[in-house]
Amino acid sequence: MDSMCAGMGGHQQMIQSGKVKNARECTLECVKMGATFVLYNPATKTTYELDNQKTPAQFAGEKVDITGTLDAATHTIHVEKITAATS
Repeated sequence: MDSMCAGMGGHQQMIQSGKVKNARECTLECVKMGATFVLYNPATKTTYELDNQKTPAQFAGEKVDITGTLDAATHTIHVEKITAATS
């Protein structure tokens, strides 16, 4: 997800506005406007910053599994690997 929509809890506002068609388009558009790629957990409403901003682009708007190290103080994940979610 992108940091702008994570702050709103999802992409619904942008999709309903008609500016984008789906979560992928929304994420990529928001990043173009200055947002960053983040990992968002909707169950806990927690956002994690990602130190790698290139790899997430190919997974924009999708559910993913991330392997890395969490810096709990800054809520930043030092990304080692991103894959499409298996569940």
